[in-house]
Amino acid sequence: MAIFIRLINLTEQGARNMDNLPKMVQDARNVMKKHNTKVLNLYTTLGNYDLVAIIDAPDAMTAAKVSAEIAAQGNFRAETLAAVSMEEFLEGAVGEV
Repeated sequence: MAIFIRLINLTEQGARNMDNLPKMVQDARNVMKKHNTKVLNLYTTLGNYDLVAIIDAPDAMTAAKVSAEIAAQGNFRAETLAAVSMEEFLEGAVGEV
């Protein structure tokens, strides 16, 4: 499994339907579950993004499929970033420099 950070904003449709936010989030979680992807943490944030999610997906292609399917629901748009733990980074990248 791989860790990804999703920087999420509500679309205009999502913002108009804030009363349905719990259902919108559950619909997104259902897409993730279908693709064996888990939400590790979900935060509401102040600033450039409305939400930040830390997810665990089998691979980058699965994370891309999840992003596309959630975007197709029309409530959220997101930027998905691959994440590497500091421990893995120090073992791999720094050790080889």
